[in-house]
Amino acid sequence: MKNILLELTDSEAILVNHAAKLAGVDIAKFIISAANQQAVKNLTSHGRIVLDNETFQRLTTVLENPEQATDELKQLMMLN
Repeated sequence: MKNILLELTDSEAILVNHAAKLAGVDIAKFIISAANQQAVKNLTSHGRIVLDNETFQRLTTVLENPEQATDELKQLMMLN
């Protein structure tokens, strides 16, 4: 378990407290639930790629059997 200290304005505290009561949970559970929902939304919108089966198979094949690096690619890699 981790503890997190939050600083809320009076109006934020009133709003969150009221919403938590309506949801039937305490403020901490309400905030954690809202944070989890937002985290999942953000992560899935930024880090998830959905592929059809054919494209997934092609990608898997390329990743498992990479082509040999060309001289040009090797030169580019040395530039970083």
